[in-house]
Amino acid sequence: MADDGWNGLGLLWEAALSRESADADLFDVVISETTSSTLAVTQELKEKQLEIEKEFRRTKVKERAEDRQISFQTITTVLLRLCDRQSSSQSERLL
Repeated sequence: MADDGWNGLGLLWEAALSRESADADLFDVVISETTSSTLAVTQELKEKQLEIEKEFRRTKVKERAEDRQISFQTITTVLLRLCDRQSSSQSERLL
């Protein structure tokens, strides 16, 4: 009977070692999956961030172009009015 007791302890010991090994393997798998997922997510976030930055720059360039267009139109309008006034005053002088 003493053999059976030791045999049972041996089996328990082997089961514990097996469980510990399985836990370690599972831990390695979880770490590996987490790391690879993190890298993929990080890469995706970087791509999104670059896309957002590009869109922001395009918007700023467009806004500046629109501002310049408005400024150009304003200057053109003012110059045309000045030309009209000048030509009106010259016409009055001739009369």
